Amino acid sequence: MTGNGWNEHQALVLHRLDEQERRLGDIDKRLAGMERLVIRHAERMAMAGAGMGLLVGLAPTVVNWLTAGG
Repeated sequence: MTGNGWNEHQALVLHRLDEQERRLGDIDKRLAGMERLVIRHAERMAMAGAGMGLLVGLAPTVVNWLTAGG
């Protein structure tokens, strides 16, 4: 394959492929970090929702208890 100029460009092509592989690895690492962050925020939102649900559900019970002569 020396007649079509591949030997001159082979090193450049391999360098570019290595560079792209490194960049994709960096992107994978950043995405994994973002995924962990999203999971952590989702857990916090679930806990906040549960707490708010408790308060909203508890309010009518307390009002009923107070007005019923508790």
